[in-house]
Amino acid sequence: MEFLPIEKDGLKVYAGFWQRFGAGIIDAIVLIPVAYILYYLEGLSIAAAILAAVI
Repeated sequence: MEFLPIEKDGLKVYAGFWQRFGAGIIDAIVLIPVAYILYYLEGLSIAAAILAAVI
């Protein structure tokens, strides 16, 4: 990725703790429901779980 890391005054600037923590929370909010749906579909049938995972 060209845009990372950001350079400011010739120094490389990386995301701080809270920015990375916030990104992790957003990831969890998005991925936990998806994982739950896949887990539920696996209980119904393997074909449904595979189809949902592919889509």
